Amino acid sequence: MTVTAARTCARPVTLRPVREVEPPALDDAAVRQLFERAPRRGHRPRAVPAAVQGTLAIDFRRPDADPYFGPQATGRADLPDPTAWARQVLAATLESISGARAPHQLTRCMTADVHARVVRRHRVSQRRGAAVQRTQVRRLRVDEPVDGVAEVAAVVVLDERVRAVAMRLNGADGRWLVTELVIG
Repeated sequence: MTVTAARTCARPVTLRPVREVEPPALDDAAVRQLFERAPRRGHRPRAVPAAVQGTLAIDFRRPDADPYFGPQATGRADLPDPTAWARQVLAATLESISGARAPHQLTRCMTADVHARVVRRHRVSQRRGAAVQRTQVRRLRVDEPVDGVAEVAAVVVLDERVRAVAMRLNGADGRWLVTELVIG
């Protein structure tokens, strides 16, 4: 580039201050004030409640209670192969969702909220009354981001459609437990 071209193309540099992009932090008084000024739709309390009505924070555990009572996290060394286990549980879940299998057979390998979603989809397929379609797990990938946790991504055939499925498995009490299930 020549000197004359540089002089004609160059613009003067203007420095401008950067605006603050983060909102200011609010203290409790400001939150209460905003809450009271908000438009009222239906019943709304006058102030932010300090505690939730009807709950009482009581520790019912005895002093001699076992701290290890309840589900215990299990490391990967004490768990079965997640790929084979996930393939079997996913196939059984798809069969349950399509109406070919009773969902109570999956109770032990899922958390309560995941099982409730499977039961709900099973009931929908039962009400729909369609013929039971063959389900198939086409491809399955397992990733273990942390010890005792496996994340599963799968491509399945459900209701004659190809769908994506994501599952999260956590090791608990020496077995895998489905803690999250999303069927696309």
